[in-house]
Amino acid sequence: MRLLKLDNDDCFSLESFQKDKIPQRYAILSHTWGQGDDDEVTYKDIVDGTGSNKPGFRKLEFCGKQAKHDDLHYFWVDTCCIDKSKQNELTTAINSMFRWYENAERCYVYLSDVSVYTRDGSQHVNWESSFRNSRWFTRGWTLQELLAPSIVEFYSRDGVRLGDKKSLENQIGDVTGICADALRGTPLSEFSIEERLIWGKRRKTTEEEDQAYCLLGIFGVYMPLVYAEGRESAMGRLLREVEHCEQHRPHERSNQFWVVPRRSNTLFTGQRELRAKLKDQLLPSAVRSHEQEKSKVFVLHGIGGVGKSEICIKFAEEHRACYWGVFWIDASSTRSAERSFGQIAERSSLGRTGINDICYWLANSENNWLLIIDNADDPDFDYSCYFPTGARGSIILTSRSPYCEVYGNVGSEEITGLDAKDAVQLLLKSSATGEDMWSLHMADACRIVEVLDRHALAITQAGAFVKRKFCSLKEYPERFQQHRRTLLEFFPRQAQSTYQNVYATFDVSARFLAESGQQKHLRALQLLKILGFMHFNQVSESIFTRAAKHISKVLAANRDGESFAQLYSWHMERVPSAILPKAILGGLDTFVFCEARDTLASLSLVKISGAEHEMSMHPLVHVWVRDRMQDSPAALRAEWERAAVILALSTEESSSYQNYFPSLDIHITACLGACPTEIMASPPSNTGYAHLFYRLGYTQIFNGSSPRSVRDAFYGYINNFSLSERNAVQCKRIIASYLIEENSTLAAAMLEEVLRFEVSILSDDNYDKMATQHTLAQALMEVGENARAVELLEEVVQIEVSTLPTDHRDRLVSQHELARALIEVGENARAIELLEEVVHIQSSTLPKNDRERLASQYLLARALIEVGENARAIELLEEVVQIRSSTLPKNNRERLTSQYTLARALMEVGENVRAIESLEEVVQIRSSTLPKNDRERLTSQHTLARVLIEVGENVRAIELLEEVIQIQSSTLPKDHRHRLTSQHELARALIEVGENVRAIELLEEVIQIQSSTLPKDHRHRLRSQHELARALIEAGENVRAIELLEEVVQIRSSTLPKNDRERLASQHLLARAVELLERGSAD
Repeated sequence: MRLLKLDNDDCFSLESFQKDKIPQRYAILSHTWGQGDDDEVTYKDIVDGTGSNKPGFRKLEFCGKQAKHDDLHYFWVDTCCIDKSKQNELTTAINSMFRWYENAERCYVYLSDVSVYTRDGSQHVNWESSFRNSRWFTRGWTLQELLAPSIVEFYSRDGVRLGDKKSLENQIGDVTGICADALRGTPLSEFSIEERLIWGKRRKTTEEEDQAYCLLGIFGVYMPLVYAEGRESAMGRLLREVEHCEQHRPHERSNQFWVVPRRSNTLFTGQRELRAKLKDQLLPSAVRSHEQEKSKVFVLHGIGGVGKSEICIKFAEEHRACYWGVFWIDASSTRSAERSFGQIAERSSLGRTGINDICYWLANSENNWLLIIDNADDPDFDYSCYFPTGARGSIILTSRSPYCEVYGNVGSEEITGLDAKDAVQLLLKSSATGEDMWSLHMADACRIVEVLDRHALAITQAGAFVKRKFCSLKEYPERFQQHRRTLLEFFPRQAQSTYQNVYATFDVSARFLAESGQQKHLRALQLLKILGFMHFNQVSESIFTRAAKHISKVLAANRDGESFAQLYSWHMERVPSAILPKAILGGLDTFVFCEARDTLASLSLVKISGAEHEMSMHPLVHVWVRDRMQDSPAALRAEWERAAVILALSTEESSSYQNYFPSLDIHITACLGACPTEIMASPPSNTGYAHLFYRLGYTQIFNGSSPRSVRDAFYGYINNFSLSERNAVQCKRIIASYLIEENSTLAAAMLEEVLRFEVSILSDDNYDKMATQHTLAQALMEVGENARAVELLEEVVQIEVSTLPTDHRDRLVSQHELARALIEVGENARAIELLEEVVHIQSSTLPKNDRERLASQYLLARALIEVGENARAIELLEEVVQIRSSTLPKNNRERLTSQYTLARALMEVGENVRAIESLEEVVQIRSSTLPKNDRERLTSQHTLARVLIEVGENVRAIELLEEVIQIQSSTLPKDHRHRLTSQHELARALIEVGENVRAIELLEEVIQIQSSTLPKDHRHRLRSQHELARALIEAGENVRAIELLEEVVQIRSSTLPKNDRERLASQHLLARAVELLERGSAD
């Protein structure tokens, strides 16, 4: 089979595929050929790259673009995908054509004689008459093109969609006389030979023999083509071949037994690839292989509600005529299976009703049969006892257990969720949204199916909910967040699923675990409840192994008469003994735990993957677990405590914590986000709780995340404890750490309180006290109290230097922070000395992309810029930027900060073009991700404006700076350093464009404030005076300019070297002012 492909440059190309390699998804065109011999694009035209001037080329363009719109990479058009010069290829194609149309994802019918436009080009809707009279309905080959595909869409010659085979069913039936069942996909073999002949009787073909050949697929027969034989001979051969096939396939002539509980849902959508696979693997062969000695079994497995049963019913309906009998077994329990076998016996009038009797009857039948064993969910039951022997049978087994795959001797498939497009279509159909409105509601529908993770039953329920006018498609996602349980327990009274609603289907698995009485099932149920309070994705087994290891240490310590301050009896009481037995001292009982985990997997409640045996749940299963516990507040609280305790205890193990802690982040956030409301509203005065939140908070501090769920929990606890409680002190320190970024003043005040308490009871070298000093210093730096931060950090570093090895992480982190504070107070030489030592050690102990190593390199570069060593700074920063750019997303704060600082260094060495390129990216990202008044956004805009001034782009610079100053005027006090700096830079740009009056006004305000806040020799004050003098010169006020410049020159001459750029600039400007004054006097 050849298929066309539309390339990126809108050119067509052909690809050939062997039968077993044909793509699963492709589109196919149905049309009528043009009147002239040269109207259509041929195979040779495509090969030669010609034919674009032919009338038929328009059809190719339409089909290619429509296929691309439907996300289909390939499409088939009969005019150019068959090389008609080769007789063998033509014969094969005509005999295969029905199957090609049948397997197509979509068939586009292009009606060249139907338009939705009038002659003046205005659109109208009166196209139905021309549709009914279209030539397409009179042609022979279009009969199979109408009946074979499952989706047939009709388009006008303008490319406007008119509807599909379903929506236009009445019109098509009136025109063709074909009954609705045939149009809806009922197997054609169910219709009599006479009826099928009538469908094609009035149709015409160009070649008279084609009146017979176009019916080959309609009758499911194959024969060679003889185009010289005439119509009568061809039709005679066709009828003889049909009669021969009917005689040799008596089992396919009619279905005698249909024991299926219900019809398929009329809304059924999708799973075409799977149904095609079932067809290939299970349909009876015309010639049975001698190697087939037993029934063919295909297994479908997946969580409840994904559509396993519906797929089976649909397959049975589509291929009913191929089987002498279709039988259904409800295997949800032994009793229901016995009833199902009894119904088969009753329908078939067998005297014997036992399971073995029915299996024996089927095994010895000479006819083909299909047996569907549904709900085979018990992982401990051997369902092969329901399989008849013999070679005439096809069996489909559905199960929640992936372990049932072992029964599938011809294949198995996990059913996860619908394809995105099918899911949206199912939702729109079930909500009774008219097809003409689908495009209008597409975005809302897409949001809903993603919220429901494309779960078939959940989507059907959502559609029914909308159909009943309880809410609109647009409102559903918000309603789902507010009333999730109500929506997932909703079910329509008509066309119900077997289990009525999503939660009910999951309840089946829970009841099985709870009522079986087996310990392994009860352990699995307890594990399931714990998983409900973690994130639904990738729960690692290491969480449990690390917690168990710490418990065993505590037990061993207690046995030896020791005590662990970090662990209390409160925690031990909440350890889930079923999966973490308290009696063991060697860690996790892996057999007990794995048995519980595998039991959940056997019911598709979790999926296990990866080397870490990570457990993942479907999002709807996850919320079902938690919602079901809401019925008992006491049980909800108890299970939440168990999950939180396991997470907290797993953090106590210090081995490889650097790699382990980040993996916990999503689970801690999920757990604290699900904390019962009464705990949050009225926190218990309990040291166990305080320790719990301390451990979870400490982990997230390490990860650098600050979710509000943790912070809110801490707020409650620190107010319930006096500072005499050790864990309350730790909690207060952690919550203050979270507050540093958003409220540094409050964070500093809290930490001062903690430090005063710790100083009174702890030694100078106590780890907790030094941790408080370290965190307080960070808060103080944020509020500008850098001298105090230096004082605190110097004490910490002094102690750590005498107590910790040089490469100890804590010591290096403290040196790093001290250097940061020193940069803020202008002690750059000391900062560089500290940072060079830190960077040297980290370079030999940490990988190049380590976050802390990069942070130290970045900070060293900052200090180097301050002392003018820009070349070294650029070298360091280029490495940092390169690594962060390859490992972090574009909007990452650390990546942007390093790009910004590199740009600053480039400015200092005159590489303004590179600086602008880097800064424009930073400004663009920060402008789209940060609020207008964000400090970092304003700083990057300010710096970009500075460098734009350097390259003469003063208008852009002024535009940026005016926006910055406008925001700063409403958010910063008049004497704030950043506000003054922005005014200074705006004045510089204004001077360059001749707006000297505005520049003078701005600079006079800046200098007035600096005169009262900065010493005379401060570089910022001197720069402002220099710029004001420049503006005054431009305005002709040379006397005032000279007065200012003489002071600037005097100070810079006594503080800066002779070749300093700024010193030379002010001397030059003074000379110019004097010259201008003297020239003016002479005039």
